[in-house]
Amino acid sequence: MNVRTRLIGGAVALIALAQPQVSLAQECITKQEVGSLVMYMMPVAIDSVDQACSTHLSPDGFLASGAAGMRERYAAMSDKEWPNARRALFKFARNGRPAEADDPFDFSALPDEAVRPLATAMFGTKIRNAIKVDDCANYEEALQVFSPIEPHDVASLVAFIASVVKVENPSVCKEPQE
Repeated sequence: MNVRTRLIGGAVALIALAQPQVSLAQECITKQEVGSLVMYMMPVAIDSVDQACSTHLSPDGFLASGAAGMRERYAAMSDKEWPNARRALFKFARNGRPAEADDPFDFSALPDEAVRPLATAMFGTKIRNAIKVDDCANYEEALQVFSPIEPHDVASLVAFIASVVKVENPSVCKEPQE
């Protein structure tokens, strides 16, 4: 399998892990928000893969030897990416529906100190629960393939792929033609 195929496969896997299983999207997510969400959630995804897979993979593999450095590169950007990632998370939480004033589960008005750890824990649990032990080697390979690529480039690639494969709930906003 060539590097390009593995990159695309890894990006699609990351997108699939974050997808809710509901339809009827009405509000779109921007490519910038997708990218920020990828950069913000990558440390959570790496931790989730580590927790689910570390005992099933080689102690000499990438997860054991190189994933921590990759995690730190993304974690260093998490504060900067949080505002856009927050908007994206709320769009995902609403399954693409616009916010409604009387929604008792609309947490968007809560302060970051409350929302950020809650959102991080919820998505971490969702990612961990989606990981199947039989796929651990694939997740490790995807992390290794993405590792040497600059985080902003990974985010742009995932955002592009999300728009091309027509991710829904929320869908990726169409960019205006120049």
